Amino acid sequence: MGGRIQCSDDVDLAIIVEEKAPHCILTIGPHATNNFAKYLQLHPQANLTHIDDVNLLAALDTGQRFDFSYIYGVLEKMPKAQACHWLTQLRGQSLLLYAKVPLGKAWLKHASLWEKNDLRSMGFDLLSLSAEQDRPVGLFCYDANAYKTGAGWLNSKYWAEPD
Repeated sequence: MGGRIQCSDDVDLAIIVEEKAPHCILTIGPHATNNFAKYLQLHPQANLTHIDDVNLLAALDTGQRFDFSYIYGVLEKMPKAQACHWLTQLRGQSLLLYAKVPLGKAWLKHASLWEKNDLRSMGFDLLSLSAEQDRPVGLFCYDANAYKTGAGWLNSKYWAEPD
């Protein structure tokens, strides 16, 4: 996914969904399905699976693959190590994985605190920053088709001087 998308609110996510035109959608979290009602109305062939359960790994054990996955209101409610393990599994089952995550110490009452680099280190790109309750929230995307499998420093074109 090239470029930076500026999303000021959840309505903009509906635009992204329309652009990507997924057939198999996974939403995770209590309010994650809100952005997909219009898309599903216009595209009745699309299939939506919703998980609102705390036991996310068990729910994903089916091995099903999704064109588009969206997480909202989940990662910050679980211990960070568990959330990272779960995200790793979900990345393997999603072509496009979007996560809306509260960022920084302003969210101290959550089970885990997230920073931009936590998700960047897992292959996610920051698409936008917005605010909820006057505190920062980031929309991140993992695109399986654009993810580099090798580190850039392994490729000499990024560091070697031409002869």
